[in-house]
Amino acid sequence: MTNHVPTLETCQKLKEVGYPQTTFFNYSRSLGLGGNFRLGHKGSIETREVKERCAAPILTEILEQLPDGVQISVFWRKGGELSQEDSLYKAWIPGKDEGTSHEPYPDQVSTFDKKPAEAAALLYLALHEGGQQ
Repeated sequence: MTNHVPTLETCQKLKEVGYPQTTFFNYSRSLGLGGNFRLGHKGSIETREVKERCAAPILTEILEQLPDGVQISVFWRKGGELSQEDSLYKAWIPGKDEGTSHEPYPDQVSTFDKKPAEAAALLYLALHEGGQQ
C-alpha cells in the first residue's frame, strides 16, 4: 500500500497545512506499535487505540483537493524504455497558453516523484506554500 500513498513525512506536512484528515488510509502510532507509525486503514486493529494519526490519501483523494486542471503525467528516463523503476510522475497545472508542450512555463507549478500520489501531494503543498490552495 505504501506505493499508493505519500510518504509519512509528506503526510505529516499535509496535516500541518490543514489537509483534510478524513481519508480511508492513515499512518498511526498506538500503544502497541512501540512508538512507530504504521500504515493502516480506518477500523483496522492497528488504528483503533491511536495516540497519533495522520491521513495517508490515495491519488484520487488528493486530486479532489487540488484545483481543476491538474494533470498527472509519467516520464520515462531511459531513452523511452518502459521501466517503472526509471519513471517519474509529474503533477502539474499548465501555465497560460501552454498548449501541448511539456516544457515549464513561468507560471506553471509542477512537482515530480516516483509515486503519483507523492507527486500530487507535493503539488498540494507547493500550491499551499504559494498561497494558491
